Amino acid sequence: MPTRYSKYALLLCLLLSLTQRLHAQSDSLPRRWQIEVTFDYLFDNKEFETSPIGESYTLAGVWVRPTLSLGLGNNSEHRLYLGANLLKEMGTRKVIDTAHLTAYYQIQYQGWEARIGLFPSYYATDHLSERFLERKAQFLRPIMNGIQLSQRGDHHFVNLWLDWLTKKGATDRERFHAGLTTKYHRGIFVAESNLRMMHLATSDVANTVLDDLQGELLLGIQSHFNTFNFGAAVGLYSTIERDRYEQKCYRNIGTLGTFNADWKKRIGLNGYIYYGTGHQQMRGQYGSLLYFEHPMLQAPLYLQTVGYWQIFDTHFRGKLPGHCAMRLELGLHFLPSALSSHQALTLSVQIP
Repeated sequence: MPTRYSKYALLLCLLLSLTQRLHAQSDSLPRRWQIEVTFDYLFDNKEFETSPIGESYTLAGVWVRPTLSLGLGNNSEHRLYLGANLLKEMGTRKVIDTAHLTAYYQIQYQGWEARIGLFPSYYATDHLSERFLERKAQFLRPIMNGIQLSQRGDHHFVNLWLDWLTKKGATDRERFHAGLTTKYHRGIFVAESNLRMMHLATSDVANTVLDDLQGELLLGIQSHFNTFNFGAAVGLYSTIERDRYEQKCYRNIGTLGTFNADWKKRIGLNGYIYYGTGHQQMRGQYGSLLYFEHPMLQAPLYLQTVGYWQIFDTHFRGKLPGHCAMRLELGLHFLPSALSSHQALTLSVQIP
């Protein structure tokens, strides 16, 4: 195993050992201490050969996430976390391909929730579609370095976060991205807005500063009939892209429609259609350094549909509680000049 990963492997072995001992002695454990181990498998195959825009690739790997936490306060509303995120990609010769440390403070109180430090990114981005954060970006960037604050009520949800990606140095580029989501529902009517900004300060001769600001506003309905759920929304999707050195500013806007339907939350179909100005005007020059959103949005007309089967979603009770879920999906991507597809399989096991 590479030397630089030895400390993460040691932490993994220690936490797994503690997990076994703590569960064996669960009756004598103080409730403030908690051990969690999460196993996540992802296979995502993008077949975009026929597309003039999309990039074909396959993501396949296993994340193991052991975490030890200590609760503070009368109801452990304050909690400190320490753990590791270890990735083994399929087909490589390394024991561990990528290792990240998690260390953060969390507070949960009366609908408010906040995290500060190095925490799993899904807490902040799970509700975002690939319009804002492509799955590949989530796979390669599983840990946020920053802060997340959310508030949930009977009819609303607000989520704000800041993620510092890199610090500017002799060879590195300063990058951070931030996001804000607001949702409101009353009866069958729903309203949602999303904002995300990527900031990039390059280290080349020009020392230019780049910004990519995305935003959308959607109004629609969400309803259910017995075991059948369905929803639809329409609105605007817009981006502002700026190159400060070149004094270039691109303003792109279009109409967005989303739809979803499912039966018992087991079999479903969702997607969206966009029509308007093409986005990501500087992708050819800066690529994934500046853009984390889906590359298909460069087109003035794009339709995405995803059908899925929730094979199982089970909660376990007893001395060893946990959660296990598996999902299979097939996606189709329509451009005026091409049809592409993707297939994905995800498996998640969490204890407790």
